[in-house]
Amino acid sequence: MINDSLGHDHGDILLRSVSERATARLREFEMLARFGGDEFVLVLPRVEDSREVEIVAEKVIDVFSRPFLLDDLEVYVTSSIGIALYPEDGENKTNLLKNADMAMYRAKESGRNRFQFFTQSMNRELNRRQDLEIRLRQALQLEQFGLHYQPQLDL
Repeated sequence: MINDSLGHDHGDILLRSVSERATARLREFEMLARFGGDEFVLVLPRVEDSREVEIVAEKVIDVFSRPFLLDDLEVYVTSSIGIALYPEDGENKTNLLKNADMAMYRAKESGRNRFQFFTQSMNRELNRRQDLEIRLRQALQLEQFGLHYQPQLDL
């Protein structure tokens, strides 16, 4: 939205500001990288339990609680954080990123400025939706849908 309304220069300033603020809140062994667009990946090695991850996620959300200054303009942005844990949510970076992304979209659906841990039920729901879409497309191709008219009368 920033790029569309204020231009890409302001979007770049915002991305740098987000990165600087977030990095300042991290411990030296934690790594933040821009993944693309307005998405970042945060790698937390040495995690003992999920509560540690929650604390870091809350710190990141706090980074967005204050406005960002773009030239002379204050802008407010939100964050949605998806969390996937190694090895239970994936044993390689591809699966971890895919599952974290799925959790991030669930966080967005829940109202933004929040975090969401990946759960296997998210994966099952995605698979169910994909299966339904495939079956609906096949039914359209095979002309298995019919239209029925049901008049409604108010006597």
